[in-house]
Amino acid sequence: RIKCCTSPPLASACSVRSMPPAYKVVDGKSCEVALLDLGEKLTRGKSLTLQAARSIWANALDGNKITERERNSIQHIIKSSPHGLTSDAHVFFQYWLNEKHATKLKGGKLEMVDGMKCDSAMIQVVKHFQGIEGGGSLSVRAAEGIWFSALDGRGVTNREKDTIALILRKYSFQAPAKAFLESKLSWLSMTADALEADTGAAAALPGFMLLTRSDAMALEDLSPVPLPSSKLPGSSSVPLPPPLDTPPSASSSGSHLRGGQMQLLKTPVLSDFLGTCKKR
Repeated sequence: RIKCCTSPPLASACSVRSMPPAYKVVDGKSCEVALLDLGEKLTRGKSLTLQAARSIWANALDGNKITERERNSIQHIIKSSPHGLTSDAHVFFQYWLNEKHATKLKGGKLEMVDGMKCDSAMIQVVKHFQGIEGGGSLSVRAAEGIWFSALDGRGVTNREKDTIALILRKYSFQAPAKAFLESKLSWLSMTADALEADTGAAAALPGFMLLTRSDAMALEDLSPVPLPSSKLPGSSSVPLPPPLDTPPSASSSGSHLRGGQMQLLKTPVLSDFLGTCKKR
C-alpha cells in the first residue's frame, strides 16, 4: 500500500487530487517521489556511478542537510539499483550517509580570510576536513563538502564562487579533488563574465546569484570549460582537460560573448543543462 501526499498543501480539494504525489511510503518508510524518480532514471540500464551519486545527493540536500525522508529515499535507491553501484559510488554514499559534522554547517555568515570576505560555512568545511584528514592535501570528500556547502541556499553567488577560488589558492588538494572544484569554478567564472557583460556592474556584486541551485547542480553533468590560469588559482599543476561536451563559445578572456552565440536568459536553460546561457 502506498500513501501519498502533496506539499505544499493547496486550498482546493479538487486541485489536491490533480497534483502528483510528493511523497510515498516504500517498505514502511516515507520517501520523496522526485528523488526516487531521479534514482530510477540514473540507474536505468547501468550501474549507479559516482557522478550519479553526487547528483542524487545534491538534489536531496535541504540547506546542506539530509532529512529522514531524503535519507530513506537514497537508501532505497541504493538497495533497488538493478545493476548495483560502482565502487566509487558505494564509497561516496557510505561516507556521506554517515557524515555528522560538515552537513550541519550552513552559509549566511561571513569570515575574513586573507583580507577577503568569504562564505564562513565553506571555510569551516575546509577546516573540518583539515582536522580529520591530518593536515595534508585535502581529499575529494573535502572538495565535495565545499561544493555541497555552496549549494545550501537558493543558488550560487559571486561570494561563493570567490570563496572557492580562494580555497583553491590557499589550500592543497589531491588531484581528483582539485579537478572537481576547478571544474565548478570554471563554469561559475564563465557565467559571471557573461552576466557582467550583459547586466553591468550589478552582476559583479558579492551577493549576486550566478546560478540557481538547480542549474548549479546540473554542472555535475558538464565537462570543465577551459579558462585562463588567472581565473583558476593554482590550476597550472592540474590543467583542465578540453570539454567533452561542447559548451557555448566564449572569448579567450571570458569577459564578453563571441559573435552573439550566447544569449543571456533569466530562465534556467543552457543547452538543456545550464541556466545562464542558451545557444541561438
